[in-house]
Amino acid sequence: IREAQDGKDGIQKTRKERPGLILLDVLLPEMNGFEVAVTLKTDPASLDVPIIVLSVLEEKEMGYHFGIDGYLPKPIDSKRLQNDVKRLLTQPRPKKKVIVAGDDAAEIERLAHLLEFAFSVSTAATLDALAAQAKADFPCMIIADHAYAEKHRLKTTLPSVFDGEHHLLLLEL
Repeated sequence: IREAQDGKDGIQKTRKERPGLILLDVLLPEMNGFEVAVTLKTDPASLDVPIIVLSVLEEKEMGYHFGIDGYLPKPIDSKRLQNDVKRLLTQPRPKKKVIVAGDDAAEIERLAHLLEFAFSVSTAATLDALAAQAKADFPCMIIADHAYAEKHRLKTTLPSVFDGEHHLLLLEL
């Protein structure tokens, strides 16, 4: 078990030591826990490290949008924490699923190729293809250029594709 003094220290230790799991508070000096989670979950070297957020704040939905794997409110239920830690440490770490969407087929393929080392990548050119792929794959992230996202109103269209239990990050380039 290692401790970090703040979010920046936690990021540095994670990159250096590659822990099996991270317990993260939201209220941290300099950088809040969600900023730490985003930094770690968008870094290929640490994106598969499970993160459980422990917080007095009721920001569970926000946490899942940042890619965390568990969220426990304070005061901590120790049995639930033990169960969540055990579950996350014993489950295999499959590659996270990502969909790259856009109108430019060459750009989609180029970006998909760049991401294949760290993710299981699917591509979609049309909104129907994107919706079908999202329902089939339940990706952790959809990457689309800003024009494509605006044209298809992805911020309002995509939430209706899921059942409310799935958390998704839409990354617009």
